[in-house]
Amino acid sequence: MKRLCYVGFLATVLLGTGLHFLYAWRPIPLFGLFAPVNESIWEHLKLLYWPFLVVCGVLSHWARSPVSFWGAACGSLLAMPPVLLGSWYTARYGFGVESTAFDIGLYGLVVALGFLLLCRLQKRPWTERQVGICIMLAGLWGGALLIGSAAPLELPLFEP
Repeated sequence: MKRLCYVGFLATVLLGTGLHFLYAWRPIPLFGLFAPVNESIWEHLKLLYWPFLVVCGVLSHWARSPVSFWGAACGSLLAMPPVLLGSWYTARYGFGVESTAFDIGLYGLVVALGFLLLCRLQKRPWTERQVGICIMLAGLWGGALLIGSAAPLELPLFEP
């Protein structure tokens, strides 16, 4: 499974990179639900969610236990955004770091940590109830991303 996590990391980063430029290339409203439409940190959280979810959907076909895999995948999916937000806001407003290279590196690091967590979490026994709760929470997070993109609030998180 380790090899799949490496492949998953690489695929997620490549897919996320492509997704970053999708809306600028083709400004279709449907694409705007899944790709960043501006440079706000909220919009960039989509680059964690959608590529990771798609890649996990593909990787799940090779998982020994689909239940454990999806529990671990959804757990990772829920852990990555707070890590990214906490690190980014600390660097930006705590230390004054404003660098595109830092932002890209942080994205790659958080995706790597997400796959490391996925590999670790799927080794533990998951009940169907635990997996169901994680899937529901991950679905709510996806819904929040869609709603926050369609009707952003007037908060710093949503500002470019």
